[in-house]
Parts: sequence; structure tokens; C-alpha cells
Amino acid sequence: MLLNNPNRFFRSIFLFIVIVLPLFIGRFSIAATLEDIQSELLEQLGYNPTDPFSSESQAVNPDLDNPVMARVYRENGFEPLWVTPEGPTLSASVLFKYLRSSADEGLNPNDYQIARIESYWNATDSTSLAKIDILLTTALHAYVSDVREGRIDPCLKDPDLFTCARDRSIDPVQLISDALAAKDFAAFMESQPPDTDQYRELKNILKFYRGIEKNGGWPSIPEGPTLKPGDRDQRIPVIRSRLTITNDLASENRSGDPTLYDDDLSTAVKHFQRRHGLDQDGIIGQETRSAMNIPVSSKISKIIVNMERLRWISRDLGPLYVMVNIAGFRLSVFSKSNLELEMPVIVGKYYRKTPVFSSYIRYIELNPYWNIPQSIAIKDILPKLKKDPDYLSDQQIRLFDGWKPDAHELDPSKIKWSEITSSKMAVYKLRQDPGPKNSLGRIKFMLPNRFAVYLHDTPAQDLFLRTQRTFSSGCIRLSHPLQLAAYLLGNDQAGWDKAKIQEVIESGDRRIISLKTPVPIHVVYLTVTTEPDGAIHFNKDIYGRDELLEKALLDENQSFP
Repeated sequence: MLLNNPNRFFRSIFLFIVIVLPLFIGRFSIAATLEDIQSELLEQLGYNPTDPFSSESQAVNPDLDNPVMARVYRENGFEPLWVTPEGPTLSASVLFKYLRSSADEGLNPNDYQIARIESYWNATDSTSLAKIDILLTTALHAYVSDVREGRIDPCLKDPDLFTCARDRSIDPVQLISDALAAKDFAAFMESQPPDTDQYRELKNILKFYRGIEKNGGWPSIPEGPTLKPGDRDQRIPVIRSRLTITNDLASENRSGDPTLYDDDLSTAVKHFQRRHGLDQDGIIGQETRSAMNIPVSSKISKIIVNMERLRWISRDLGPLYVMVNIAGFRLSVFSKSNLELEMPVIVGKYYRKTPVFSSYIRYIELNPYWNIPQSIAIKDILPKLKKDPDYLSDQQIRLFDGWKPDAHELDPSKIKWSEITSSKMAVYKLRQDPGPKNSLGRIKFMLPNRFAVYLHDTPAQDLFLRTQRTFSSGCIRLSHPLQLAAYLLGNDQAGWDKAKIQEVIESGDRRIISLKTPVPIHVVYLTVTTEPDGAIHFNKDIYGRDELLEKALLDENQSFP
């Protein structure tokens, strides 16, 4: 027996360890081959392995999470795209890096199967490698679709409000073809988010506010009496600390009485108020204190919401374009990313919201008529006529018996307005003549769109002094229309400067000037922007859209790294 012969026993153990055990282990540790991975891909994609390459094959597993991925692999001959028998490729590592850092784009990394991919990352068996490959392909399509065109959730939750979201789909076959053909895959991934100054600015703002959150946020200002410059209050040091964190105040340290509301703090408070769309009076009342106490997490959610909105806009804004920010009450003109012109605007009331859309400014009308929309005639003008039958003549509004070109003009004084119903009012056409009372002012900018919205002058210039300017019926009123007209025409054709335009206006003659090159215009709704001096501006959510979009995008229990 072996136990009776120690030498034979140890010799046998040695032979088993050196010769037999490696053979036994080898059966389970042979590296995966390319054919093994391909076979696993076929299995996991649900294809019939007896006919995997047939263009007529309908053997896709209907229970597959994303059956379109099977088409991607069929188009690529069922070759693994991101792995070799040795493991994930360099491109796979680059892709995984971007997926893990997708929070930088305001996205949720959990949407891209990060944990599952990581769990298989170091595996070498064919089953795991095939899983990694499919997961990475699926994640690439999901990520590019989200970061380039916007997430799908808003469309599904409120199609009427979020009609712009994901109106273009990313073809996964073409995406993979482009990705594999890219000479620099990292550069390819870097090019997927919107390449606009506005988007890059929001991305930097997101990083800045996440840094504040990581450091504990900012202190809350306790309740108390309204504070004015010159007052003394125990809350002043807290207010100074709060404003220092967001760079409204250069430093919270000062000599002298720490409880004094001094001039430096007053300047900082006005800066904060300007950034938040508040009256810049330097008074810390309930509204200003509430704005200071909004938690940093809410600011971050608002930034993410606005990054999403920017994905819905055309990726090619144009070398020269106009952008109107509804929530910011501001029109801006950009030429090759340079801010050329900026002015305050008036937008639609809450119940007559200015819509979000893109179009082209095609012509400018001087001394325009105003063909009054039926809705305004019924809701606004008819009630005034019932009180004052002379309203139309006083406002230089002419009345016609229909909307056809050959409609006859009527005498409004011969109509018993007290007996006119809404349905009868809809038959009449009302047109206001050019002149000082015309609601469109002296200049109108036409940009064809399904909402019948345009830019125009207004005689009510005093309204531009208001902080919140929601006074129109949906169109956009300009504070300096002559300046915009001269700029657009000056860039388009010679001879049209401010003096020439003003000359035509003073003549009273109606004149239409077509732009030789239509100028793109983008009407957007952004509640987070940057000002020309780099200050971060949080506009009021005048139409209540942020909360709706936040609910569509962000789960209550969802957290971003």
C-alpha cells in the first residue's frame, strides 16, 4: 500500500499535481475562441443557429429586451463588436468610460447597464464576453440617442407639451457603422452631445453646482424682518456666507461690525436678484430670502432639465441666427457664436403661451397691417365693443364681412354689438391700419410657423420696464425692432440702415423687404442661462414647465453621481 511506502506516496502526489491536475483544470480554463463568442451571440440574440445569416430570417427572440440589436449584429456578420477572446477592446474601454461619466451630461449612468457591464468586465468565458458585447452595443445606442436627441420619456408622458423631444431617431445600424469606422473613437464619443455654446455653458454650470453640493451646499437664511442696506441683523453673516458660495459676493470676510448690511453686501444682493429675475432693489424680503433658500439639489435638477431642452433644438443653429428665450424675456443675435445684439422682449401670457419652435425670418414688413386673429377678436375686442361701440374707429380698426380677398368693408357704427355672439363675431375680419395705434408697432418680422407667431414692434414701450414680461397674446414684442431690422438687413443687402428704415416708417407707406438669405430663429424656453458677463441666471419658470419635465425625466428616488 502507498501508506506503507512513503516514497511511492509522495511520488504519486507529485505526478498528480504536475501531470494530471493541469489536464483536469485545463478542461475548464481553455480561453474562449472567436467562434465560441459568435455562437454565444447567436444564442443570446435568439437567432436560429442553423440559419443565422439569412436575410429572410425571422428567428429573433420576441422576448429580447432590445430586438433591434439582433439586426445590428446580423448586419455585421455576427462578429463581436467590442470584445476579443482576450477581453474588452480599447474602444470598449473608451465607450465604458463615457457611459460611466454620462452624469456629466445630465444623464443617469444607471440607464446604460453600468453595473451589469462591470460585473462581466474581467470575465474570459465566451458567455460573459458575448453579454458584454451586447450590453455595450445596446448602451451605445441608448446613450447616443439620449445625449444627441433627448430622452424618450417626456414624449411618452406628455406628448402635447414635449412635442419636440426625440422627433428624430438614431438608426442603430448606421450608428454602429459610424462608430466602427471612426479613426478616433474617443473623438467620436465626444462629438455626440450638442456642439453649441449654450449646451457647453450648462454643462459647466452643472459641474459647478455639483461641486457646491459635494461641499455641503449653502446655509439656509432664517426667517426674520425685511433687511435693507444700513440695517444690523444677526443673519447678515449667514447671508454673506450664502452669497459667497455662489460668487455673488467676493468674500464673506470683512472688518468692522459683522452684522452690518453694508454697501458691498447690497451690491452682492442686487447681483443675486438680477440672476434670479427679481427686482434689483437690494432689499432682502420674503421673495429674495426664499430664492436664497432654494436647495442646491433643486438647482441641479433645473440645470439637467435645461440641458435636455437644448438637445431638442437643431444641432446646426446656423452661422447667423436669432434666439428668443421665452423664460428669460430676451432676444439674442449670434454670428459665428459671437453675441452681436441683445434686447428685452415681451412674451405670451400664461393662458396664451408663446410656443417653442424653430423657423426662418424671411421678410420684414414696415408699417404693417394687423389682421386680428379670431381668438383675440372674440375674447378681447368683442367685450370692449359691447361697452364702447366706437372702439374700432378709435383704434383705427377696419371691419370686413369675411376673410376672403373680395370681402366688403362694413360700417361698425351700424352694427348692434350688444347682440353679436362669439359665433357671429368669428365671421368678421378685423384689420388695424398702420399707424401709432397699431398693436404691431411699425415693424413686423415674419417667420412662417404653424403657430402664427411673429416678432413685432409695440407702442407699449413702458412694459419693458417690468421684470416679468408676460403681456402678449403669444407673439413676441421687441424693445428695439429698428435695431434688429437694421442688423439683419445690413448683413443681407446694402442700403438698408437705420436712417433708411426710419424714412420709410415716417412716410407711413407699407413696405415688405424680403431677406435674400433667410435667417434661422430658435424660440426656446430656458430657465438656466449665462449672461454676457458669465453670471449664471436662473429665470422664473413662467409657464410651470420645469416641474412637468422634471417629473418626466427624474424619478424621486433617482440620484446622480
